[in-house]
Amino acid sequence: MVGPWVSFRVKTKATTINTFITPCGILRLRIDIRTPSKGASFQFGDDVNVIGTVTDLEVTGKSGKLQSLSIEIVQYDPAKDTIIKTLMKRTPDVDGLAGFTMLEKYSTPAWGAATIYCRLHVVATDYSTRVGRDSLLFTVSP
Repeated sequence: MVGPWVSFRVKTKATTINTFITPCGILRLRIDIRTPSKGASFQFGDDVNVIGTVTDLEVTGKSGKLQSLSIEIVQYDPAKDTIIKTLMKRTPDVDGLAGFTMLEKYSTPAWGAATIYCRLHVVATDYSTRVGRDSLLFTVSP
């Protein structure tokens, strides 16, 4: 999660509304990656399931709707802080949705001689041109 949040609940007779406000008053996109966990380790031949949610917390008009979502896994060189190659890229159709559940699968190579360092990077944009990002590192080993 990015930045501190203030959360309050408004109750009416029929509904309960949860509202999230950042210190500067701008509602951000919330990206919650459930799996893989940060620093997870997989073996060659394993499937890496990407599961999580993307939510636009703004509730007024079209600006409270997602416009685009990118889910990417890249091979990463931590020593040089560079991307070697893209291993998986998905761009699910989220146009006009207030939230989306990520359910993607990346099948690791069947074999390899050395550990592969990977970065999962998720980027979401809404119709107010707000951008939410989250990423984590994991490894695939022999």
